[in-house]
Amino acid sequence: MIEYIMGNFNKHTSVCEAGIGIGSLANSLMCAGMRNYTGFDNSTDMLCLCKMNLKKSINRLYFDCIKHSNVPNDSKLVVTHGVLEHFTDDEIRNIIKRYSYAISVHYVPLDKYIMPSFGDERLLSHHYWLELVEPTEYYLFNDGYDLLLVK
Repeated sequence: MIEYIMGNFNKHTSVCEAGIGIGSLANSLMCAGMRNYTGFDNSTDMLCLCKMNLKKSINRLYFDCIKHSNVPNDSKLVVTHGVLEHFTDDEIRNIIKRYSYAISVHYVPLDKYIMPSFGDERLLSHHYWLELVEPTEYYLFNDGYDLLLVK
């Protein structure tokens, strides 16, 4: 995912990460040179950990990637990593629609995994994801265990 983003976007691209978690992806992208970064998460605990882990400056952190009413629309790239599979189809469609002003890149694990990591992931086939998200391009990787969707 990082290679795709860094190979297709420059370091001045404004990024919004929905479901920033502890900031792992943000840290990797910021270490690669991206600085204009905004993050969302549904967990205040995760946002606190993210702030602690990202000693580098992050532009903005917000609570709730689905219901937040003041979603910044100045980002050119929206990313999710291990997020969409935690939501229902309708919620996923709403998330995708909410960020339709930008290019979005989404990583999801697929149904080749034996069991969910956190207990509530929906491990779906790549065909299901393609119909649900309708990406402009996609990439299977890790021997077909994971999918990168670009919309």
